[in-house]
Amino acid sequence: MIAIGFGLIMIALGIGSFYQTLGWVSLWMRGHRATGKVVSVEEDDSPVENKRRNYWLTVEFVDATGERRTSRLAYTVRTARSYGDSVQVLYRPGDHSHVVAPDLAGGVTSVLSFPLLVAAGLTVIVMALGIDLPF
Repeated sequence: MIAIGFGLIMIALGIGSFYQTLGWVSLWMRGHRATGKVVSVEEDDSPVENKRRNYWLTVEFVDATGERRTSRLAYTVRTARSYGDSVQVLYRPGDHSHVVAPDLAGGVTSVLSFPLLVAAGLTVIVMALGIDLPF
């Protein structure tokens, strides 16, 4: 049963990261993007296993309707930024709390890892159930 649960978790992680990337692409394609200016930088104080620092950014930008918005990014970033730096952001028009800085490397990684995680998860489940595959 633990193996089946592990397989399901792998599948869920693959689907979740792929879905997040598709959401970013959707926002980009619909024009919900802007160049913002960093108005605040805070170092994330959560313990990080790989000793890489993460930063919370607050950015000010003008959305497609001309409204000036100031929002804290929904996720931390790994690249240190300074006050006044420009940063590309994606935002949900009706949700002022959801502003992200798109991460090309993370998006590519999630697209590439999606089939691997799903295949590995299905393999673990099939092996746990004892199903013999014809190949």
